[in-house]
Amino acid sequence: MQQAPANRLLTRRAYHEADALVAISSATQEELKSFCPGHEVDLIPSAHSGLTPTRMATTAFRARLMRDPANILIGNAGALRDSDKGQRLLIDAAKQLRASGYFVELVFFGDGEDRATFARETHGLDWVHFPGHVEPIQDYLGALDIFAFPSRHEGLGSVLLEAMMAEVPIVASRVGGIPDLIIDSVSGLLVQPADGVALARAIAKVIDAPDFGLQLSMGGRRTAESMGPERMAEKYVRIYESLCR
Repeated sequence: MQQAPANRLLTRRAYHEADALVAISSATQEELKSFCPGHEVDLIPSAHSGLTPTRMATTAFRARLMRDPANILIGNAGALRDSDKGQRLLIDAAKQLRASGYFVELVFFGDGEDRATFARETHGLDWVHFPGHVEPIQDYLGALDIFAFPSRHEGLGSVLLEAMMAEVPIVASRVGGIPDLIIDSVSGLLVQPADGVALARAIAKVIDAPDFGLQLSMGGRRTAESMGPERMAEKYVRIYESLCR
């Protein structure tokens, strides 16, 4: 989450007495600075897993899932909780796209408190899929044509790095730490949060311009490659070494 830690006695004590504070995004860094005024807060983003999709697995999943292999498969991954992740915005955007003649299908990877509600709300829509928790997620992300991430709140959005490594073009909300990863029109497209119309338009832009989508996916891959686990580990090692000294 991009909000500050809970303002409870034990939480305040843990943060204020810590020898080092680390934030995963610029948004969480600012929150921690406000929560612990006078404390230095290092910025160390999360890293990708280093795994990439297996072509045979992605091809098999896509063939098994979709009504028509020629359709555009748009995916989302994370906790199925609309108050945070905004999946309902994506469902509404997909309805707009289909009404405009775009043959899109949706797949939501993951589980959560709103899964049953989403299933009821999309009953009869055989182009919306809820396969639940899947792994390795990279094999499933690789089957997508577009990864949509319309979060309402987000500390960083580490799954974006996995989508980038899978070379899938991304459309995401301009909230929290997401802009740390997504440079608009370079490594993905950013839209205003809670705006289903803007989300639909951005997705349509990627569908209508395959070369542009390829450009975004390549830009995303370059961003993700610069954020590997080795680099993250090096930054943490430097912090521990400074504390030991």
